[in-house]
Amino acid sequence: HGGYANSIRPFGYPVLIGIPYIFGATSDKTIVIFAIILNIVAWLATVQLIFRLAMSIGGRRWAWLACALFLLSISHIVSVYQSLSETIFLLTIMAGLYAFTKYLENGKPITLITALAVLCYSVTVRPVTYYFALLATLVAVIVFLRRRNMRMVVAALCVCAATLGVQMANMYRCYGKFTVSFIQNYTLHKYVMAVAESMQTGTDLVAVQQQKIHHADSILHGLQPETRQYVRLADDYYATTVQQNLR
Repeated sequence: HGGYANSIRPFGYPVLIGIPYIFGATSDKTIVIFAIILNIVAWLATVQLIFRLAMSIGGRRWAWLACALFLLSISHIVSVYQSLSETIFLLTIMAGLYAFTKYLENGKPITLITALAVLCYSVTVRPVTYYFALLATLVAVIVFLRRRNMRMVVAALCVCAATLGVQMANMYRCYGKFTVSFIQNYTLHKYVMAVAESMQTGTDLVAVQQQKIHHADSILHGLQPETRQYVRLADDYYATTVQQNLR
């Protein structure tokens, strides 16, 4: 879309599943198949990382138990075959954690940079770790400053800029606000608050969600979706309704 940012989905996952386009893919079917394969590989890699982390903490017996519990999780299996970003996100978190434990063992600056890079990239997959990634960047900069390793200070800042910085700068260019995404108020309004209202009133959840969607559409009627004005007004509307529901 000419580099225009999606208002609720950062670039991290689309960049990965869009790799077939580089090699001439033209059909949606190719992308779907590749996304499923990518999720399966990520799922298996996550199992391997869980095994290694658990083994380093509690030994082989606990490692097998941790892997078994993970493999029995239905939600992860569903995420894989629906090509959801949760599988890739979990892999980046586990990879970042694994790299950090290796840094604690060997103390090598490049290992800490690797952990930071994976963590920062996880934010471009799902922005839930946004503040944690910023805090990790700050900690890494402080660690390298104390060691007077300016090259690694620059590397840590470049890693953050190449992931978080690119996403936030593009969001500002498109919507006039430095943010990773506008998904927070959107999720609270259309999902969390809808579930709460459904339980409170005894109304069918789908009916409540449709009602909220129709009401939002009536408020934003006439505005082109994904434009700056539409996204900003929608986010303000979602935030207002969430605050009202919390009172």
